[in-house]
Amino acid sequence: MSRPLDIAILELSLEQRSGTALPGLAMERVLRERGHRARRVGPPAGLWERLRAEERRSARSWLRRATGRPPLDALDALARHLAAMLRAERLDVVIARGIEVGCVFLHDVPGFKILDWPNIQYVEAYSSSESDLSRVDALFRRERAVLEASDLVISPGQHLTRFTEATVRVDGLVDKLVTVALGCEPTSHTAHFSAAPRMVYAGSYYPIQDPYLLSRLTALAPFPMDCYGPQQPPDAHLPGRLNYRGFAPDSAFLANYQVGVITLSRDRLREASPATKLAYYFAHGLPVLFPWWMKEGHDFPACAVPYDEATFAARALSLVRPGCWEEMSRSALQVGLNCTWEKTLTPLVSALELRLHANIIENHGEDQTLS
Repeated sequence: MSRPLDIAILELSLEQRSGTALPGLAMERVLRERGHRARRVGPPAGLWERLRAEERRSARSWLRRATGRPPLDALDALARHLAAMLRAERLDVVIARGIEVGCVFLHDVPGFKILDWPNIQYVEAYSSSESDLSRVDALFRRERAVLEASDLVISPGQHLTRFTEATVRVDGLVDKLVTVALGCEPTSHTAHFSAAPRMVYAGSYYPIQDPYLLSRLTALAPFPMDCYGPQQPPDAHLPGRLNYRGFAPDSAFLANYQVGVITLSRDRLREASPATKLAYYFAHGLPVLFPWWMKEGHDFPACAVPYDEATFAARALSLVRPGCWEEMSRSALQVGLNCTWEKTLTPLVSALELRLHANIIENHGEDQTLS
């Protein structure tokens, strides 16, 4: 007898507008199409922000310092709230999207526990020149505890998986680490050659994407370069202005451009990290310019070209030559067909169906197979 799985996809925010939300939305859709009862869930709107504000206030409280009471731990308080919420449901699987909500696994929650781990927080803190190494160590200890409590850990790219295996010292991690690459939605909106080409940067403007580099590239670009994102980035401190065009509700606007651009700050973690926008650029038929230190870009030599500031303008011009652009665009479209969420999420679906059979039988005492 087969039956669907009850799956909660746990998000820190259900109101996220940037690319961070895309994998969770795709998981929900693909798992539902497979017949499972999957749904995205999260804390009440504003709860995380209120807990963080209370944590900051309590850290400054003279009374707590005088009595020796520790300040509020916002992550632990959030985890306790989420654990109570999940225990009220009969779940087979909980997919926690990120360490923040993954802390719920440190409490008593039902089901098979999957951590979607897009970023190694303690390494990022260290790479961001965090001067307080005790904070880096505290981040590692919490991250290690969540990893140890997880039954399966998802890494969003093969290069990051290899970096994780070589860097993160957590017993048993390698055996439960699965690469589930970032994907994209299929689209009928594809780019066309233009004698007046334009470049596009689609995404966020957090420091890890390096807005300073984006500003420099905008100034160096041999033809117009626009950028899109959830909000107008502050750019008074940058060496040049960004051509910000607003926030688009879907990716169809990419078909109006001829070249997609990726920026990335440079450190060992970022070099190994994948880019959400890469698959979407390819799906719309855009050849891509990527920083030469980004390992993932080198996996697609037929439709992606590395650059640095010295070579950016020349590489951009080389991509839009008649004949060259059409060939690279065709290659990009072919890669995009292999990057749909239905295909990239296959390892997750397979892991659920292969690894949970015995777990479900044990938990529910039924002789059943997974759909």
